[in-house]
Amino acid sequence: MIRKGLILLTGLMSLFGCAKECELVVYNKTPIQQTVKIDGIIYHIPANVGYADETFYLNSFVLWNEKINVSVEYVANSPVSFRSPKTFTVEMEPGKDRSYNLKYDRGQIQLRNISSIILDQVLLRTNNSEEWSEDLYEGSLEPDGIDVIAVKEGNYTLKMIDVYGTEYPLQEVEIIAGEQVMVMFTGEM
Repeated sequence: MIRKGLILLTGLMSLFGCAKECELVVYNKTPIQQTVKIDGIIYHIPANVGYADETFYLNSFVLWNEKINVSVEYVANSPVSFRSPKTFTVEMEPGKDRSYNLKYDRGQIQLRNISSIILDQVLLRTNNSEEWSEDLYEGSLEPDGIDVIAVKEGNYTLKMIDVYGTEYPLQEVEIIAGEQVMVMFTGEM
């Protein structure tokens, strides 16, 4: 009787006790600290070689091979980020680890107003387009003001317009992901 009980208990444990772990690792190889949420938990990942990992235990029994979708979300460290907002899911399976590398997808334009005129609009267009973007700058940039705008990597033509509607000479800028380009508004034609 005891033997039959042990066999039954072992059989039940094999049906329900087959949890295997799987690990999701998010690496940060960028030169600044990054913040991500993995399945709702916030991680501050150090620059260059840092990582965050989360381990999941999933049922691996053949009939109930559990899979889950894990949410990963970038969290902006500042109002202007080198990354576009991004949320994605990773399907996790028993015994299969997954990893993801954070990387830049944007560069930055640092605007400096060295004139005595208020800068009102900043417009961009790609070099192969005739269509201007919407105003990239909310509000206006006062004289002696400095601000930063995040822009996707590429070659652009920049147009600046002051509060009186005056358009200034176009400037060519090359945006490289993870880098910052300085543009000075002089107020001169």
